[in-house]
Amino acid sequence: MDNINVIRIGFYAPQTVLNDTEMHAADPVSREQGAYTCLAFVNPNEKGAAIIKTLEKEIASLKSTADWCLAVVLPLKPTPGRKFKASNSIAARVFCDSELRAGKKYCIVDTSVDYPAYHPTIFFIGDDGSVRQRMNLTDREFDTMEFRDLITSVT
Repeated sequence: MDNINVIRIGFYAPQTVLNDTEMHAADPVSREQGAYTCLAFVNPNEKGAAIIKTLEKEIASLKSTADWCLAVVLPLKPTPGRKFKASNSIAARVFCDSELRAGKKYCIVDTSVDYPAYHPTIFFIGDDGSVRQRMNLTDREFDTMEFRDLITSVT
């Protein structure tokens, strides 16, 4: 039986207030009219850093009338999150979820390990706050063409 609590396409993105790496509390999802959010849950490792860098490049190159912002969520506290952001030259706003509150709401917590971790997932959130697309990266590499197709289908 399907878990009815899993965030699916068409569901509203749950509101979650998290601290970013500068200790500013906010919801990672922009809920302003006309603003779309690419919400990336990744782990603080080489694969996570590579996903973030690719997302930054792809979003910057979008030829879209939509206003896209990238929000990254890491399963870390702010100080290690700030170090990860700096050491990988990440420009995007990075939110810290060491207690996995957001990860649990989005049902992407990796319980197979004994430390805070996610199943890497990207959510494409519309300007109305609804999840328009979802891209799971747990068992595969980032696919640029799939990303472009998904982000284009949202706007």
